[in-house]
Amino acid sequence: FTTNQGWITSEAGKLLHTTNAGTTWSIQSVDTLILQVIIEPDGPGSSFINDSTGWVIGILGGFENAAGPVLYKTTNRGAIWTPQPVGTGIANAIFGIGVQFLNSNLGWATVATGVFPTNVIEHFRKSTDGGNSWTTLYTSPTNNAVLPFQFLDANNGWAIMDSVSSDGDLIPPNRIIHTTNGGVNWSIQLEDNTPGVFDALQFVDLNNGWVVGDSA
Repeated sequence: FTTNQGWITSEAGKLLHTTNAGTTWSIQSVDTLILQVIIEPDGPGSSFINDSTGWVIGILGGFENAAGPVLYKTTNRGAIWTPQPVGTGIANAIFGIGVQFLNSNLGWATVATGVFPTNVIEHFRKSTDGGNSWTTLYTSPTNNAVLPFQFLDANNGWAIMDSVSSDGDLIPPNRIIHTTNGGVNWSIQLEDNTPGVFDALQFVDLNNGWVVGDSA
């Protein structure tokens, strides 16, 4: 957002913050006792709309002892973080996975439910009031994980949907899915059954984007 301000997430549930173009970094612990895991880049785990306002999503209790999704918002460069009810209205929610806001009001988040790893279901949620309330737009088939995702505007977005094995590993088939109505409906643009999974995606406009993965 500026030449000096930047953020990095960590799986340990903390953020690194620089105000001098990366010369030095300070560790910000959003809440050491609560936000114990940020899943990055599966999320994305954080989203900032300017140099002051951003959100970070994670897992209550940590990945191995997941007890629910956790979402925090800051409006003062991380000096204060306020929890938001991203999992409200979803029974048996275990993971907070991804979050993206386009502006101070409009944003999306992904929340997983079930008993990991055998019957995970992912819920794609939307907020129109800055994260104060959430509604579910789309629910994935059982053991299909929508991660990560990216919206370019209020309607157009892409996501990776990998399959989840009985051991909790991501496996083929891997899909690139696309929405033109803000996440209500998704169409499959590519399905791949070769070994490995898709890991990350990045679009720069409505026509140009990249998806990367591994062939493990």
